[in-house]
Amino acid sequence: MHQEQGIFDTAQPEIECVMGFIKTIWNENNHAEISNYLHDDFIDHSLPFTSLQDKSGLLIYLKELAKKVYHNTEILQLSTLDELVICKIRIVTTLLADKGNDKIQPEIIDGYRVFRMSDGKIIGHWEMI
Repeated sequence: MHQEQGIFDTAQPEIECVMGFIKTIWNENNHAEISNYLHDDFIDHSLPFTSLQDKSGLLIYLKELAKKVYHNTEILQLSTLDELVICKIRIVTTLLADKGNDKIQPEIIDGYRVFRMSDGKIIGHWEMI
């Protein structure tokens, strides 16, 4: 099944899971909820292969990132293909040291995130930015 979304059909559990993950875990830093979104066998293929690529590695990465950078991810487009959810994204970032300084513009990064789903949860993640 292939589906491309402009306005997202959140009635699909896979889409609801991915959108919730980006909102709750990435944007709101509510890391206590991570098991609601990630499969026990989750692998993050976008993390360096020398680091932990599982849930614990992602949590370490997110906690370190939150110490230095404000970031917000917006889903611009979304498609599904079999067990994949593919998101065209825009990330807005600002160094925390620069937050509130009107002279410094946030950095805007466009790219893609691909999520592989299993049992209603995210089991794989790739980021292309």
